Amino acid sequence: MTFVHFTSDHPGLDLGKLLSLWTLALAPLIAHVIAGAPEPIYLCAKPPRWIDYAVFWNPTSIIWRYFIIFDRRIRARNWDREILASSNALFWTTNGWNGSEDMIREGGKYCIRLPPKSHTELLSKSFMNTVIVTLQGVQALYELLLMEEFNNDMNLATVFLPLALLGLIRLPSALWITDGFAYNHYDINLSNKRAIQVTTTTKAGYHELSTVPLSDDDTPQWPPQTGDDTSYEEFRPRTSIHGYIARIIFLTPLLGMASLSGLWTYRLLKNTIYYSTYITGTGLFSLMLWCTFSFGSAVVFILNIARAQDRTTVVPGVSTLWYRLYSAILFLLMLALFITASIETKQTWCGKITILYDYDVCPWISYLPQDTYMYFNATAKDGSRSWTGSINATKAYLAGDYFLRAVNASLDATPETAHGFLNQSLEEFMRNVDS
Repeated sequence: MTFVHFTSDHPGLDLGKLLSLWTLALAPLIAHVIAGAPEPIYLCAKPPRWIDYAVFWNPTSIIWRYFIIFDRRIRARNWDREILASSNALFWTTNGWNGSEDMIREGGKYCIRLPPKSHTELLSKSFMNTVIVTLQGVQALYELLLMEEFNNDMNLATVFLPLALLGLIRLPSALWITDGFAYNHYDINLSNKRAIQVTTTTKAGYHELSTVPLSDDDTPQWPPQTGDDTSYEEFRPRTSIHGYIARIIFLTPLLGMASLSGLWTYRLLKNTIYYSTYITGTGLFSLMLWCTFSFGSAVVFILNIARAQDRTTVVPGVSTLWYRLYSAILFLLMLALFITASIETKQTWCGKITILYDYDVCPWISYLPQDTYMYFNATAKDGSRSWTGSINATKAYLAGDYFLRAVNASLDATPETAHGFLNQSLEEFMRNVDS
């Protein structure tokens, strides 16, 4: 019994088709990273390392940000543009990343442009991002509902499709996700001196930015984040009914995805043990990725909510070793899945793109015993000529109504006897086999 079977023994796809599949595969991944990972606001001179920011590409970080934005909106007593801007901003301070409610007041000192309204405008980039990722999410949900088995009919173009479900999780907070704001921040590209952009206001009301060097004593110090339930004065307590509603709305789909991943794993192991089925390399990495992501996200949410650490748009512990390792594992599984799917994906003789073998996805007639002949009658599409003959094969496959492909077959066609015998047409043969 073989549990994992890499289906790579086939001719490779041509470059044009491969590039097309790569585009379809990466589209949901890129769309959700662009739509969900915010641009950082640097409020201290020392810039973050690449590894400090890479964790925000983690889908768990993106979902957490959606959750907190919705939680703040539903708990807000007086929601305004300042709260909207600070809730969507990602602040880098002397204490690292800070997305706490304290930054509404502290970060507001550096805000130079507030969003035009206290919600996302319809004709904005954020709203267009929401439309795109939502349509992808609907497509992903539709495909998942039609999927009978996890390993069924998967290919390179669909390996990241479950990630598009993030588009549906974004919906509750979609009206309050925006990038239509601006903050003064350090120019971290200056090599020999540190500087901060300072704004002044002209008589006409326009903002003017200038770059001012700073000394070590000028670096603003930020208060450490606290986990106490001392919410910002404009918010209801996290233990209010509004806070519970937000947690239920976001925990439900996360627990649903974790349950679905567990169900797929159970059914796969059951079929492998009792029915000697196999899983492809692409299926294995895909299952590992979605189990790691769904269970990891559920654990992150449950632990932080239970510890009352759910008042910041930045995942608590985002700079810890364990969260970086978790993010690295997700990224490596994505890379392994992409490479394996690129190798295993092929086009079958019946035209389908899949990682499975031809006989798993293409309709086939029957197994034919050795030395058994099947007579056929075929006519060219333009009606110019016809053939009759016989096939001796171990397997025969049918695509459409008239195209027949035989494996290990010997063909004896005799055009001269085209009208000589019509003992058994292809349709008659199919009817006999089906009966």
